[in-house]
Amino acid sequence: MISTSASSEDALSGPRVCGDTATQPAKYQGRCGFGPRLLLLVISPYAKPNFVDHTVTDHVSILRFIEDNWTTGRIGDDSFDDRSGTLDGMFDFAAPTQGGLKLDPRTGNPV
Repeated sequence: MISTSASSEDALSGPRVCGDTATQPAKYQGRCGFGPRLLLLVISPYAKPNFVDHTVTDHVSILRFIEDNWTTGRIGDDSFDDRSGTLDGMFDFAAPTQGGLKLDPRTGNPV
């Protein structure tokens, strides 16, 4: 999900190394590629248990999931939601939902 950019704001990827702005001009500067890697933990009764998804996603993938699930459509205006990875592989909506986990409020241990 690389966007072209010639801005020094692209510090993580370096200035002027984000694609060829001569052949593909950037509509918005300072939006080149991914930032640092972050963990995404899905907690849901529909989440696949003990599952690690290796799909490339980012924070905009959450927005894409909401847009797809509730059929709201994409934001547009060169937003990354159209290009972001999907979270669909992390869920199984056909299987029975996972049971709840109850914790002791004083200790945090499972009850």
